[in-house]
Amino acid sequence: MYEKRDKWFIRLAFLFWAVLLFIYVNIVIPYVKSTIGFLGIIVGIDVITIIYFFTIFFVLMRRGRQFRKMNNDIVKEY
Repeated sequence: MYEKRDKWFIRLAFLFWAVLLFIYVNIVIPYVKSTIGFLGIIVGIDVITIIYFFTIFFVLMRRGRQFRKMNNDIVKEY
């Protein structure tokens, strides 16, 4: 049950990440007039990706905490 919900959550997270990057690139592209501007887009994409994936990782860890608590209680019992 947990695994199926997490798979959908991860798929949704990747879809949202792709949409977020698409929106970012479409907003920033008109302002690019040089190589430095293009490198700025790449750095912006990297920053967005790092922040986004750490956030998703944190959310998934928090969701798994309840399962780990239940599982640890069962393991300690046996």
